[in-house]
Amino acid sequence: MAFKIKGWHVLVLILGFALLSGWITVPYWNPPTTTTPPGTQPPTGTITHPAAQIQLQVADFIQNTGVTTATTTVDFCQASGGIFDLLKQADTMTHATNPDTYNVFYPDGTELIIHADCSGNPTNGLAYYDGWFYVVLHEGNQVYRLTPSMLQVQGSSPSYTYKVSTAGAQASGSVVTWTSGTTNFWDLGKIYIMPRTTAAGLNLAITYGATTLSSVTDGSTWVTGSSTANATLAGNTEHLNFVVDFDSANLGWGWKLYGISTSGMFKEYTPIVAFSTNMTAIDTAQLNAESWNPINDNTLYAEKAFYKPLTAMYTTKGSICDPAAIQIPVYSAAAAAGKYIFKFWIIDFQLESSLAIGSSSTTIPTAYGMVTAFGPGAMVQARAYTTGSGLANNQAITCWATKS
Repeated sequence: MAFKIKGWHVLVLILGFALLSGWITVPYWNPPTTTTPPGTQPPTGTITHPAAQIQLQVADFIQNTGVTTATTTVDFCQASGGIFDLLKQADTMTHATNPDTYNVFYPDGTELIIHADCSGNPTNGLAYYDGWFYVVLHEGNQVYRLTPSMLQVQGSSPSYTYKVSTAGAQASGSVVTWTSGTTNFWDLGKIYIMPRTTAAGLNLAITYGATTLSSVTDGSTWVTGSSTANATLAGNTEHLNFVVDFDSANLGWGWKLYGISTSGMFKEYTPIVAFSTNMTAIDTAQLNAESWNPINDNTLYAEKAFYKPLTAMYTTKGSICDPAAIQIPVYSAAAAAGKYIFKFWIIDFQLESSLAIGSSSTTIPTAYGMVTAFGPGAMVQARAYTTGSGLANNQAITCWATKS
């Protein structure tokens, strides 16, 4: 039986002979590998290292130096199936050296929320604000600062549960590394906490233009003003200024405190400044335009009150914080001529939802769940907003102003 050889048969035979003879070669091809971008959880099954302990440093944010006092603790909450229950899956370790290694072994890919606190005092300061962080233990991943916006509620019964999203999150500056040795460990670098001023080191003043109307230079001597006006407003569109100043370098004030409720809810406690005035005809639209919120307190009928959350006040190493001036617009076109009182409070660690209805606290929240303790043991400038006879009272500082 005869076979016919077609043209393409000939081409195949020639190519095959050329390859076997080494006349031509084909480059070796590596199949593409899957990589994990920094800061993301590795795909299921991507394990590059065996389980290891954690090593980290707790450091002063401003001076960038290790905090080695034995009053420092670090809490770890581990996700289960990508879900965090902050009342569960917690490990707590005392942090006595820098760096310190903790004798709990976590597998590659473990998701952790980390909380660090220190009640030891920085130089001239009073304790540290706590540090909160999130990380997936996988070599090369970022360590992120944890904020409420990263937490996505997954359920609320019988307790709150969360997933964490790193979209738009702030990196802490540390990256996960894995080190082998007698004991393998994940190194998370520096976990920062914030040095806090004392009450005596946080000075308050009320100014009008270049004139100081009233001031207080420590946290225990309060100025309530006099019965005579100490400012005469030049017109109907004026501003008072609430000024916050510091005594010592390398300290700050106003960092937010995060806590966990008995139901596992992640809660944010913020610093606020509040004021009340018996100028009930003050223009509230102008106050709202400058981010002052009304205090809706039905026991306050002879005055109006307002509050404003504050941003943290921090500095660079070796420096004292610049004074912060918070403006209070006094638009008084509808107010009658006369003498008016302005009362002020400044308090850290407040629930904004509570302050909005006239409820303030002078105590540190209770630690629950994964939080074993808070660094600050007491508030700075702890004067509660209270009312009596339709007036706000217990203020930290007061001034008077006359409208002509």
